Amino acid sequence: MEKFSVKKPFTVLVAVIMVIMLGLVSVQNMQTNLLPNVNTPYLMVVTVYPGASPERVENEVSDVMESALGTISGVKNVTATSAENYSLLLMEFEDDTDMNSAVVKLHQQQTVQQGGSDHFQPAKHLHDPLHH
Repeated sequence: MEKFSVKKPFTVLVAVIMVIMLGLVSVQNMQTNLLPNVNTPYLMVVTVYPGASPERVENEVSDVMESALGTISGVKNVTATSAENYSLLLMEFEDDTDMNSAVVKLHQQQTVQQGGSDHFQPAKHLHDPLHH
């Protein structure tokens, strides 16, 4: 290799310039994406129940919603957390689930669950981690 570069310095210079030019063109055309499009298959449902103890929230809200919302198609796992005055349900969906249709199904399921009830209904908040 040393003999070739000593005998043909112009050829080596042209090759080095071509590599540098190719590198510069590649860097200029490279797109940087600081926030790539990632589909996170999670939804969070926060239910506020003012004045309720953690046990009451668990019995009247978390357990009922966990069993009802766990039947939605594509749901992989439902984790419920009950605390004083609120319940938090984290719903994990299958990776190929269309999250827009999952949100619609979730609203439909909640509407069916609430239908015809005359007693106090806790306020619910749906949170999609990507579209907050």
